[in-house]
Amino acid sequence: MSGIGWTALGRVLTQVASFGLSVLLARLLTPADFGLLGITTVFTGFAALFAEMGFSAAIVQAREVEETHRSSVFWLNVGVGVATTLILAASSPLVAGFFSEPRLRWLMVALSLNFIIGSFSVVQRALLTRAMRFRALATVDTLSVVISGIGAVGLALSGWGVWSLVVQGLARAALATLLLWLQGSWHPRLHFRWASVRELLGYSAHLLGFNTLNYWVRNVDNLLIGRFFGSAELGIYTRAYSTMLLPVSQLTGVLGNVMFPALARIQDDAPRVKRAYLQALALIAFVTLPAMFGLAAVAHDFVIAVYGPRWARVAGVLQVLSIIGGLQSLQSTVGWLYRSQGRTDILLRWGLFAGAFLVAGIAVGVGLGSIESVAICYAVANLLLTYVNFSVPGRYIGMRAAEVLHATWRSILSSSAMAGLVALLAHELRSWGSPWSRLGLETASGGLLYAALAFGMNRATSKTLLGLLRTRGRKPAPPVGAT
Repeated sequence: MSGIGWTALGRVLTQVASFGLSVLLARLLTPADFGLLGITTVFTGFAALFAEMGFSAAIVQAREVEETHRSSVFWLNVGVGVATTLILAASSPLVAGFFSEPRLRWLMVALSLNFIIGSFSVVQRALLTRAMRFRALATVDTLSVVISGIGAVGLALSGWGVWSLVVQGLARAALATLLLWLQGSWHPRLHFRWASVRELLGYSAHLLGFNTLNYWVRNVDNLLIGRFFGSAELGIYTRAYSTMLLPVSQLTGVLGNVMFPALARIQDDAPRVKRAYLQALALIAFVTLPAMFGLAAVAHDFVIAVYGPRWARVAGVLQVLSIIGGLQSLQSTVGWLYRSQGRTDILLRWGLFAGAFLVAGIAVGVGLGSIESVAICYAVANLLLTYVNFSVPGRYIGMRAAEVLHATWRSILSSSAMAGLVALLAHELRSWGSPWSRLGLETASGGLLYAALAFGMNRATSKTLLGLLRTRGRKPAPPVGAT
């Protein structure tokens, strides 16, 4: 609970600052600026994968980690980071030519430095996570987001355009790396042993393969929209997608940071893992589903009030993505099971199947000719994968897909009913007052409706959540056998 508390605090502070700064930047910059960054991010975001190569999770999951493991992984990551930066910089002219956008060349060269910067912080972050030092991690993430974001706003006011976003990304990575070194007590030795790397490679290689595959699957919509519809349309789509991800990533991100190392510690006790997972899933559904379904109901007034009239087209895409985002908040948790049980090999095989299915759906949406159709086809493909997505990892802890539905159906039903009533209210208020006043009334009404529905239909999960909050400040009893 201490880990969840600090992770939640850090995530809330980080996302409030990030969202506020992104709103300011959205009003200072144009959709085309964000579209250019969206195209480059498809490639430079790859830095997050190759900067750590799956070894971060391997260090957290391993029962024992020695100094030779830590130092060897550190120097391997640095070498790969340098090589990847050089490769990406050299390929930037090809990317600029593919999208017929000369500005992409130097944007990619600058952002490719993230590969080198990120490689220096992988082991430090993994060791802090393994030790469950979430207070330190929350401090690092919050400070790096706030300081880099303030700098980006200042540059945007000075007329730097899309380069203000580039500097923001580089500054955030550099600050996070510096702070992680200051927070941690471990520093690498001039030592490399390939045998130590091989001991972690089986786990990390499969995880890297899945993360690589999953990354491109998640970004193929950006590639195709940028290629066939242009940077302005991509700017609208990415604004809707990033807005949808804000509430989706909050609780799942907070719990994921804590649940993975916690489940890894009890990985040999399948019934206990199953109980912990289903309880966490029920809590996620209880919080994220009303947020996502409610966002779909108020999407029009939310976009106009927060981003301004020139972003009005975001609303239609946001409605579709928000609905499927609620489902994704549940689906994304299966990674806890694959990783904590050491079955990254099965995770990779599942990624190959699911990735092909999602890419086919996105391609159909592009063929239909609009960003709205891309969002709809992406949502349908995700919905069709739901049953198998829970069934496959469930085998390793004795969990059936029906048990997932049993843990979440009350939240699904109460959230759907609330969102439907709020949508009717939004329709009736469409010509009343200002967008902010309508949004405030709709949000307050939705909150009250969900509270009433949850109290009547989902009282058990409500009590569980309150019980966890009450135990937050108590000192836990020592485990059996503790000295």
